[in-house]
Amino acid sequence: MYPEHIVYSENLSIRAFACSVKHIPYHWHDAVEIIYVPVGSLEISLSDETHHLGKNMIAIANAHEIHRMRQVGTEENRVFIVQIDRSWCEQVLPDFPFIFFWCCSTYQDLVESGDKYQQLQQYLHALLRTMAQPARDRCEERILELVKKLLIYLSSDFDFIRLGLGPDEPREKQAARIKQMYEYVVACDYQVSLSELAQEFNLSLYHMSHTFSERFGLNFQALLNYSKGEAAAKLLLGTDMRVTDISHECGFSDPKYLAKYFNEHYQCTPTQFRKMYRVDLQKDPGAVLFEIYYLAECEALLNEENGG
Repeated sequence: MYPEHIVYSENLSIRAFACSVKHIPYHWHDAVEIIYVPVGSLEISLSDETHHLGKNMIAIANAHEIHRMRQVGTEENRVFIVQIDRSWCEQVLPDFPFIFFWCCSTYQDLVESGDKYQQLQQYLHALLRTMAQPARDRCEERILELVKKLLIYLSSDFDFIRLGLGPDEPREKQAARIKQMYEYVVACDYQVSLSELAQEFNLSLYHMSHTFSERFGLNFQALLNYSKGEAAAKLLLGTDMRVTDISHECGFSDPKYLAKYFNEHYQCTPTQFRKMYRVDLQKDPGAVLFEIYYLAECEALLNEENGG
């Protein structure tokens, strides 16, 4: 389960299916995963954020981002899931390693983005309808073309690194600089201070600080801790490393700062997080509860969602 290994068809680096979800524990994989809920509702946790997805709502889990899903109440749901291999994303988008999709329908309350999600839904409908066709009738070139258009659209309208929280497009020069900063931070394995970053890009500390706060709604240290906390969560779930060793491995100068991060974002200690969310499927196979359907079985639903 940690991480999940996705098996694709021989000629495609894309997998799509429908399912009814009761509970899928925290996991991650080397793929972008698009979660679309046409029927019922679903609770999804993306790293440390939990969202309630209702009818026709969408969320995206980035490659290697921990996430979990579970049913809300007793109402059965139907969920469409599209998984796109990271290596193929990099072929379509050369800057993909420095793109972070910030995409969840609940974010519409924060930014003026309703139309963006409607357009995304149309892309998904077209892709799912094409992939639902019998193998003998399915055109793989058409599928790849649709996925390429989908990824380009996501990168232009949902890239958090470039766009931030604001509804206004950043100036091209500003967007390029922010991307360069992110590349620099990644190259340094997230072991860099705000003052070092300001010096590297010949900006004042004050200007640098306000750039992050205004663009992303978080200060630089909070954004940095997000990446460190994500890495720590994976080690807590996927290894037997001691919490102290995980703290140092992920760049926290003291285990108490790792504990502080988990208390603030997961409302528990790192040890409690491991105890609550780590799953051994050999000992507890019932921890994962969902039923998969072929897309063709949901053709009527796809037609209905498209007004057919």
